[in-house]
Formats: sequence, C-alpha cells, structure tokens
Amino acid sequence: MASIVPVAFDDCVGWLHPAAGGRGVVLCSAFGYEELCSRRTMHDLAEALARAGLPVLRFDYHGTADSAGSGEDPDRVRTWIANIGAAVDLIRRETGVGEVALVGLRLGALLAACAAANRDDICALALLAPPRSGRTYVRELKALAHLLVVPDATAAPFDGLEVAGFRVARETIEALSRPDWPRTTIAGTPRMLLMHPDDAPQKALPQRLTALSPTIENTPFEAYARMMCDPTASVVPTHAIAHLTRWLSLGAAAGAPLPIIASKPVLVGDSYIEAPALLGEGGRLTGIFCRGLGGHQPKKAVVFVNAGAIYHVGWARMNVEMARELARADIASLRFDLAGIGDSEASHEGAPHLYGALSEDMRAAIDWLQARGILDLTVFGTCSGAYQAFHAAISDRRITRIALVNQLCFIWGPAYAVQLEAWRRTKATEVAAQINARDAAIAALSARGLLARSLLRAKQLVKFGLRHATNLFVRGSLAWSGKNLVERWFEELSQRGTQVLLVYGDNDPGLSELERYMGPEGRRATALPGVRKQLIENTDHTFTPNEARRRLREILHAFVMRQPAVSAQAAE
Repeated sequence: MASIVPVAFDDCVGWLHPAAGGRGVVLCSAFGYEELCSRRTMHDLAEALARAGLPVLRFDYHGTADSAGSGEDPDRVRTWIANIGAAVDLIRRETGVGEVALVGLRLGALLAACAAANRDDICALALLAPPRSGRTYVRELKALAHLLVVPDATAAPFDGLEVAGFRVARETIEALSRPDWPRTTIAGTPRMLLMHPDDAPQKALPQRLTALSPTIENTPFEAYARMMCDPTASVVPTHAIAHLTRWLSLGAAAGAPLPIIASKPVLVGDSYIEAPALLGEGGRLTGIFCRGLGGHQPKKAVVFVNAGAIYHVGWARMNVEMARELARADIASLRFDLAGIGDSEASHEGAPHLYGALSEDMRAAIDWLQARGILDLTVFGTCSGAYQAFHAAISDRRITRIALVNQLCFIWGPAYAVQLEAWRRTKATEVAAQINARDAAIAALSARGLLARSLLRAKQLVKFGLRHATNLFVRGSLAWSGKNLVERWFEELSQRGTQVLLVYGDNDPGLSELERYMGPEGRRATALPGVRKQLIENTDHTFTPNEARRRLREILHAFVMRQPAVSAQAAE
C-alpha cells in the first residue's frame, strides 16, 4: 500500500498519496454529515488511484475537518473554490505531473466544476452524485436539518442552519444558493464522468452539463446509498472505485517523480499549532497533534479515540473544537484514527474492529506522546471510543485519566457482534430501499432524513438486544464471584489512582448499562475514589446539539486540569 505524505497549504490540511505517474488527481470532498459518511471511501479511492500510478491529493476545505477556521467564517463558497485551485497548484508543484483531474462528491462536484472553469489545466472532471444546482443543494440541507433536529429550548438562537450538528452561517447558505454549473465550455475541454446515485433517474442534469464538455460519460454510482447511510455503517463502494480508477487512468502518462516535501506541514491558529502525525509501525496510523502557542513543552495531553467509524474530527467536528479549546490552556492533544478508520491504514484483518482488541493502536498513540515527553495522559472516547479508552486504561498503567462518554458496552462478546452487524445491515439496506424507491429529486430532499428516523428505531432495537445479551453475562458473573468483572475493573482503576469521568446524556441508553453492572445510578462506581459521573441535558447519543458539545468541552477541560490522584500502591 502506498504511503501517504501529510501536507498543509492555504490554511488547509491534506494527505498526498504519491505515485510515479504523469497525471495527478485532486479529490474534492462532500460537506458535513455526507463527508463523515464518505471519508473512508475517499481514502480508499485515493489508495486505488495511487496503486494505478496516479498521485492523489485529498484535503479538507478551510473551516472544515482538520483545516483552520470555522464553518461560520464568511466567504465559504469562494474560499472553498480557491482551496481547490490551491490544491491543484500544490500537486503540480510537488509531484511534477503534467495534467490534473478533479473528482468531486456531492457539493464537492459543484465546487470542482466551478474551480475547473477558472483554469486551463484540468484534463478530466468526475462528478459523483452532484446536486442539480446550489439552490437544490440548499433545499436538501434544509430538509435534512429539519428532520435531524434535536429540540433544545435552552439553546441560544443561531443565524443560520444547523445540519446534524454542523453549523452553516446564513451568509454561507445564501452563497451556496448562488453557484450553478458553468455555462461555457471549460478551457482544455476535459473529459467528464457523471455518476448517478444507484438507479436514480438522470433527469435534466446531463443536458445542463453539455456546455462544459463535448464528452460526457454517464454511469450509475453503485452502492451510493450504502456509502452515505451512516458514518459507522457506511460500506465502501468498491465497484464505483474500480470504475473511477479505470476511467481516470485512461491515457495517463507515466514518469513523474515521487514527491519530496521538505517543509513540515503545520497550521497556526489564534491559540494553537497543529501538525499531522504518523504513528505506529511504518506510520500506519494517522492523526493530528495539537498544542498551544506558548512554545514550551506541554505537560498534559488528551488522546481522542474514534466514536464508531467516525474519523478523528468527531461528530460535527467535536474533537477539533475540544482540542483547540484545550490548547488555550497549554493542554496538548492527539486525535487519531484506529486501524481501518478514517485516514489510517487497515489492519491485516481488513474491516475495523470497533470493540475488538486494539491495544497496539492505543499503545502506539501513547508511545508517540511519551516520546515527546508528555507523561500526564487522558484518553477521551464516546460510545465505542469509550469502550476503547476504558480497556486501554485497564491494560496500560501509563494512562492518568479516562473520560468515558455515553458508553454503551463494557464487555464485548459474540452477542454484541451479532447485534452490531444486524444494525449495520439494516442501516445500509433501508437507505438503499428509500433512495431507489423515489424520484431522484424527492430522494435528494428526504431520503437521508427519513432514514434517520427509521434507523433510529433500528438503533433502539440493537441497544435492547445488547442489554438483553449482557444480562446473562452479569447474572453469571455475580453467581460465582459476588462482584461482576466490570465492578472489579472499576475498583482496580481506583486503587491504581486512575481518574475516571463518566459523562452521559440524561436519557442515554448507556445509563442502563452502567446501572446493570454498578447498581442504581452507578453508585458502586461513583462511590470509589477518583470516579465521578456527570449528566448533560438536551442531547442525543452523538452530542449533535451545539450547546451540549459546549458543555462537554467545559467538563473535559475541568477534568483534565485536575491533579492526578496518588494510588494506594504509590502511597505505600
């Protein structure tokens, strides 16, 4: 597998997949929730293209993902189009390619076409599930925002749109309504590929694009719905990747040198410095190291672990917000992807194991921080990330604190695995059925939102099944020991001096899991020295509401600033 090279340009973070070919490819991602769902697909597409001899650059638009700025900054659309142009300049400069192709997904397709219209060096343009126009895309965002809203009467009003936790300022919404497909032929007359979601009707879009290029190939985007159904249940569309690879490779020249990038990629914000990090053997794991501007060696760091298959930025960019807030207090952080998630290479076993043994990955993150002199370590995780943090602390005494947010599972077993796989299959199958059953325009407006409701019911069924399965385990362990295994683990962490913070939404199903092992309200846990619990109102399992995420940032900051307890063994 081709190695990747981190880059930074135009206040954006990117990953360059090198190859010795004469045609470069720039991937222009989707936005917001759709970008979370498709991140792994874009990674695997870049790897496939690099193996075929095409150097590839993936990057995050300004104000999104790992890049600098905020989604509420002004001039988003103009900035994002300029980011694509800067990405084209970078891949030409660093790899020596003679020509560049653009691949755009959803909003990225419209932005890519607008960027191509400003240049004369784009040889090919692949548009994946593009919206009919900017105005159509905004209608889709509004429909999705309405259907995914989490009511919170206490939240301050926001002048804009909040979609699955991602905030889009009113000015940006208005700007997104304006861009349309260029109406004149793009200089250089690039070849064009238009991939339609699954079997959705093509309608009028191909006719509108004929002005851009005399050569347009139309093909279905197989498994599009399965890719976009949910970040954790998302299935990489291997057939679509294979088709794209063949199409982009057609007629490509060979012989460009591999990139040599001497400067260290960094982003400097108002209170932080961030740099991409490659961890583990051969740099197989990727992440972002964030620290304050003070210039002195940080003494504390937080490790952010993936929640499900959501990559290291977190739901609605939650981990990025927390990392940069911590940097103000000179607390460093490392947000990284476990094997097979987001930007990290897959393990030899292929698919990522959200609840399996990932001790090597966690150990690689801790080793990386300790090699930089940081010994006071907190591990933060939500849902499956909380499971990973909990078990990492049990096995690795170097961890000072763990912050466990909405943890649904303490002990993983076959029953859990069956239920999780059933949930994943339900998500993908139902999304595909919804999209294929509707007119393309109706599907674009409502399919994902309607699925959010129906699949919420699927999640609830899975959680019920998981609770039922663990009841048997808990009863069995109580019968022979007097204390279940989870209770003994909590006691061991307390005696060792590891600080434990339990955070739950006030109605989260994880509270039942805690009570099952640790008694009413988890009192057998919170009675232990160093263990505390806090509830956050008006939130869902992933902390979609902005106010809930703000409260979580405050709680984490206060927890990390506490001095570590002295263990009973150390006191002796």
